[in-house]
Amino acid sequence: MVSAARTYQEAGLWVCIDDVGTGDNQLSLVQALSPYVQEYKFALQNFHDKKDFITLVSPLLQFWREQAQLAGVFFAIEGFENKVDLKIAQNYQPDIMQGYYFGRPQLIDVNAV
Repeated sequence: MVSAARTYQEAGLWVCIDDVGTGDNQLSLVQALSPYVQEYKFALQNFHDKKDFITLVSPLLQFWREQAQLAGVFFAIEGFENKVDLKIAQNYQPDIMQGYYFGRPQLIDVNAV
């Protein structure tokens, strides 16, 4: 995967790690790919069905926001479905937000929400 990410990056393509912190996209893999990546994307939708959604996602969002800052990459949050999700995002300054709520990815000033 590292070789593929490097090849894509060298070709001028945007490389994004989708669903950071879930499935196989854990810290060790993210760090290995990081030199060739432009974006970490956190998936709110992977947690919406959990009993204590806000308590569960808050530390994860904070962690992955910090990892994106350390790596110097964009931080995206996807899976926005309602205004509650927008309120959560205000605390984590995503560079990109996307989900059914918006209809398409877009840059947003979360302080204006």
